Amino acid sequence: MGRCDGIVPVVLTESDGQKRGCAIPFCLERTDDSKSCVIDVKGTPIPEWSKAVTDLNLPGVCVRLLFDSTVDKDKNKDMYSGASLQLPVLMSYWRQNEQLPGYNPFAVVATGKIQDNRLVPVCLEQKYEGLSDYFGKLVFFYPDDNKTDNDYLFPIPVGTPVDKIKTICLEQIVSRNNDVCCGLTNFGIKYTVNQLKTISQSIKKDSEKTWDFTIKLLHLFLQELDRDEYPEHYLNALLTLSFAYCHNANTAQAHEYNRKAVDFARDVQNHCDLQYQLLLLSIEEMVLLQDEENFEQIPSLASEIASQLDQLDPECAQTCDLKMRYHGTLGQAHMCGAICKMEGFKKEEALDNIKKAILFAGRYQ
Repeated sequence: MGRCDGIVPVVLTESDGQKRGCAIPFCLERTDDSKSCVIDVKGTPIPEWSKAVTDLNLPGVCVRLLFDSTVDKDKNKDMYSGASLQLPVLMSYWRQNEQLPGYNPFAVVATGKIQDNRLVPVCLEQKYEGLSDYFGKLVFFYPDDNKTDNDYLFPIPVGTPVDKIKTICLEQIVSRNNDVCCGLTNFGIKYTVNQLKTISQSIKKDSEKTWDFTIKLLHLFLQELDRDEYPEHYLNALLTLSFAYCHNANTAQAHEYNRKAVDFARDVQNHCDLQYQLLLLSIEEMVLLQDEENFEQIPSLASEIASQLDQLDPECAQTCDLKMRYHGTLGQAHMCGAICKMEGFKKEEALDNIKKAILFAGRYQ
């Protein structure tokens, strides 16, 4: 119960009628059944907010407020009248379930109500000012259609769907990672590895993310990963970063990170089996040589890759994947070389390799 997963910004009315922003920390717990609820630190139910959390459809989630609701009960009776805790609870749920990185809950705060799976307005008066008094600089997400010059306020347009809210929050957390509270986010190994897999897959499917954002995220993952403790994941990050730079038309950086990946793989290949990754990197090298119009080096590299592919198990799915990539890349090289009338590159070889790539693609599927 000493853990804080998030903060609910609220507004209290003082005896003199003045309103004051206040912060209620909370942690997320699991219930024995599928019902959601909100309770205080002593287990006293908060019916108004329990309904709001139930409406989020997060089965089995219990929000424990880290304060005693019986203290100054009459004074605070209006505090639970709205549903503005829904956005901070939803963000904390994403954080807990590795859908958002492990951001500092005292540096990333939100307020907002969810209705029909979209963000709707809530009372904002005094909330940010009150939070700033408690915590200093923090990132504050809230529903509003108006832009602001304040670098720490992030209005999310009213009506934004829940999935889009998650994307907006992730982008802002990543972009502000190094300048709030000496580092906003601890990505954690579990989140990092899961997201690496997701980004690797999305690159293959022509990711909808902007490449600049993807590249920034991959650099943060490289910082998170201990190369000695997680060599395969570290290599995957280097390899994926090279792919991302290549798709972003930055051949020089793609080549740099491809070579860093090759060097790293060779350094650690005695400690883990990285044959697949090394061959993948060699095939990617052929792609980069084409981008640089350095066709002279392609035949010798292709011959070297082919001899290594012949030593692999032909029935293995990874072998089919590598051969699909190899023949597709080589076919493209022959096509471009033949068009430019370069010696040793033939249109017949291009067609033959493309047919082989299609064949191995069918086996890989």
